[in-house]
Amino acid sequence: NAKVHNICDRLLFKVNASRVLVLELHNGQVGDGGLPFAKATATYEALNFDVPPVATQYEGVNLSLIPFATTLFKDGYWCGNAEELKAIDKSLYYRLMSNGTEHFAACVIEGVEKPLAMLFVSFPTSNPEHNCEQIKNDVTRAAWELALLIEMSNEA
Repeated sequence: NAKVHNICDRLLFKVNASRVLVLELHNGQVGDGGLPFAKATATYEALNFDVPPVATQYEGVNLSLIPFATTLFKDGYWCGNAEELKAIDKSLYYRLMSNGTEHFAACVIEGVEKPLAMLFVSFPTSNPEHNCEQIKNDVTRAAWELALLIEMSNEA
């Protein structure tokens, strides 16, 4: 637990984000029509100064209601302005905007056999010093570290 918090805090300050959120996948179920659906819950959240928590808004979220999840699982990584997200997922766009997020990066935390979680890194704006390529490197590195910890905890 402390190691996961440490990784999230380190990433938060390294990329100068407002928030880092880990959403772990769980309770994969199949509807009566035979279509599978998964849920995700925010299990870790790191916050910069004066940033309110939002983790409780992401409890048992049905991923079929978040079209962005399909894009993220297909591509593995996404970074851009929330406005760009509007064409993909209006619901998530409005949720992010209400939380003060105008720019964000997201990455799938991949396990050995299946995806384990999603990592969201939020920024209030995209400033000129913001280096999306460096942020991608930092976010994907943190995702690898988190994947190892989650996999090891699943084996214990």
